[in-house]
Amino acid sequence: MRTQLKRAASCGLVVLALALAGCSEDPERPSEPETTSSETSTTSATPTPTASSGPNGVVPIPVPDPRASEQTEEGAIAFNVHWVMTLDFSYATLDVEPLRAASSPECNFCNYIVDFLGPRRDQGYVYQGGRFTVTGSLVLAFDGTSATVTTIFSVTELVVTDPQGNRDPDSEAAHAAFQFQNQLTWTDQGWLVLDAKGGDV
Repeated sequence: MRTQLKRAASCGLVVLALALAGCSEDPERPSEPETTSSETSTTSATPTPTASSGPNGVVPIPVPDPRASEQTEEGAIAFNVHWVMTLDFSYATLDVEPLRAASSPECNFCNYIVDFLGPRRDQGYVYQGGRFTVTGSLVLAFDGTSATVTTIFSVTELVVTDPQGNRDPDSEAAHAAFQFQNQLTWTDQGWLVLDAKGGDV
């Protein structure tokens, strides 16, 4: 995972001087809420899927905190956490549509991940593990229509198996603290990620 992230993200990102204790998740800034069966639409003839199944079991499709739709610093933080969880979902299921929906068409990193991971399920690759747990988030800049937000998370070991059943070089050891420093832009759809840069903390 880190291999793919570093291929697309800027390798020259200066690691922020953030003590994890100082970036621990604020109780007022909850992690991505889990989807429950009660959230399944009952008004549509064809309910929208709320989960995807695969080697990681049934993985809920990320649902943003309601604050993610607010044009505020709190909203930018909530949206960036949501985007990170769409990336987690993409690795867990090889379904990149939630990530695509949360990303600007101009986001080079986002496009790279969509193009890289999107075809892998049909190609016969299996991704197991590599799950994210958000531990903190911080607004670095905010002017109302754009924001720079850092979200820190841990990552479990990722095991990738190629179509022949061999361990793929893109497998990764666990990471105690990884971060994305993202540039967000406010659009008529709400916040979108315009640029993403990742690296170990």
